[in-house]
Amino acid sequence: MATNKGSASPDDLASAVANLKIKVGDVESELIAERTKDIKIKSTDHVMLKFYTVKVEGSYKCKCGNTWSSYMTTVKVDLYQKCITKKYKQGCKRCRQMAAPHFDLEDVIDRVISKYHERKDKLLMGLADTSLVDSGMRGGNPQGPHEESLCERCQELGKPCW
Repeated sequence: MATNKGSASPDDLASAVANLKIKVGDVESELIAERTKDIKIKSTDHVMLKFYTVKVEGSYKCKCGNTWSSYMTTVKVDLYQKCITKKYKQGCKRCRQMAAPHFDLEDVIDRVISKYHERKDKLLMGLADTSLVDSGMRGGNPQGPHEESLCERCQELGKPCW
């Protein structure tokens, strides 16, 4: 059976998308590593110094064509491994499908660096509170709470993420 050189099988396309995601992840990790090169975290350091969940302004585009922006775009960063471990999706209000965020990586890194120094200082002063790991609003000024059923982070927490 002859195949058209211009067409690809679904498996080929899935593999290409997976490879592209790996390359994007590598670029993100390289930038995180470069910007945080002065931050040395050891495997024995307190977990509060390793993992950060930050909120930044982001934008979304659904498969149905709907677009929106949010100050509640949530990103989880592993500072020990120097990588993004989770980009939380939001659901489209029109069709309810989940969409992946687009955001300024520099903004995410700036917030993580700031939170690192804040937590490190609190740990050194003995004021550490484990609730600091994922507490509080970290983004801009949202117009109010969002619909929890359309927020992957709210669903993961089982409560509002704001």
